[in-house]
Amino acid sequence: MSRAGDESPQSGYNAHRMKRASHWLERSRNAEAEEEKFLFLWIAYGAAYGGEARDTDEERPAETSRITNFLREIIERDEGQKLEAVLFVKHTEGIRTLLDSRYTFKPFWQWARGEPEGADWRRRFEADNERAAKALENRDTLAVLIRILRRLHELRGQILHGGLTTAERRVRTLLGDATRIMADFVAVVLEIMKAEFDANPASEAWGRAARPHVGDNGHERA
Repeated sequence: MSRAGDESPQSGYNAHRMKRASHWLERSRNAEAEEEKFLFLWIAYGAAYGGEARDTDEERPAETSRITNFLREIIERDEGQKLEAVLFVKHTEGIRTLLDSRYTFKPFWQWARGEPEGADWRRRFEADNERAAKALENRDTLAVLIRILRRLHELRGQILHGGLTTAERRVRTLLGDATRIMADFVAVVLEIMKAEFDANPASEAWGRAARPHVGDNGHERA
């Protein structure tokens, strides 16, 4: 990934980030089970993003800002508008299916658990879907990505924490759409990042990974 003679720490961060993300993308392509494909794709996205999801109330706003900035940098470099093709041409129906499902909406599950935060989940669900519909109509790539990734993150959590069985029909439908959307989304993201790093190995467009390769910054390799 790095050019000959480019030994800057940032070029190392970028090279290892791409190596990790590409590895998990390939794992997803070779997986047989739908849930494995989806989870490997989510890991690939996480490796590309290079951050960690924060769950505490204090950290969530900062993490949301980081994700937004990451996506904005990706979109700005998407000269071929490939993300638009993924969202507004190829996967429009799948996206609407995910957005229309209450099972991908976190406040619904808060209501199901009897938590006060979910008391008005239906109003919030309808309002969020209205905003999503407007974003889809206006082809607002960033707004659509933020919302669909939020829904996909909820589905990811259900799988990882045993909150569903993939034998359920509704789950298989959601998981199938989610996997197809993630496969194309992640592939485009990595293509855009690779082009950036090929042109500028030391690019700081996406900063450092949360867990840099041991050996970067002069640390001894494990």
